[in-house]
Amino acid sequence: MARAAIARADDIEPARLAAREASALKTLAGIPGVPALLAFDGRVLRRTFLPGRPLHEATPRSPRYFRQALRLLRLLHRAGIGHNDLAKEANWHEGLDGGPGIIDFQIATRTRRRTSSPSVLGSSPKVRTSPASAESAPVITRMAVVLPAPLGPSSPVM
Repeated sequence: MARAAIARADDIEPARLAAREASALKTLAGIPGVPALLAFDGRVLRRTFLPGRPLHEATPRSPRYFRQALRLLRLLHRAGIGHNDLAKEANWHEGLDGGPGIIDFQIATRTRRRTSSPSVLGSSPKVRTSPASAESAPVITRMAVVLPAPLGPSSPVM
């Protein structure tokens, strides 16, 4: 009985990962730097090939590459896709034109589609109060991420 459960789990997991990738690629259709979904029949996923090299083989030094990579990542997030494996250099790609690409969306998650992106630095949260009472507790609707200053020789260590 346990053997059948293991076989069933092994059969389901690859199909679920392929379905996640197919869903993400369908959502991201038309975004440069992301493979296009060609077909998915519930078992086999076919997608386009991105010519170029994975980041662990390429060494992009141009600030342009990194600006474009950040733009690409923002496009994914605005479309409601979280890749969840971008720490792996093999999932980042340098195309033949020197531009970035992202592959391997098997563990990507879908979230609510975003229509705008908050500024990463320098903005304060937008606060609204209930119209019934101006003195009610504020509700934070959007929060910015403020990165700490880099540690230097005179910086305090926590």
